[in-house]
Amino acid sequence: MTETDVKQLILTIVQPLVAEPDEVKIETEQDDYFLNFNLSVSKEDVGRV
Repeated sequence: MTETDVKQLILTIVQPLVAEPDEVKIETEQDDYFLNFNLSVSKEDVGRV
C-alpha cells in the first residue's frame, strides 16, 4: 500500500464517525523506522475517534 492508499483508508474509516468530516486532516511524519499518520479532527469530534 502506498502512503496515499493508507490516507484514503483512514479517511474512509474516520469520516463516517465524525460530525464534521471535512475537518478531518491527516499529516504524515517520517522517522528512522516508521511512517506515522497523525489524525486531526474538530474539537467536538475528538472523543468520537
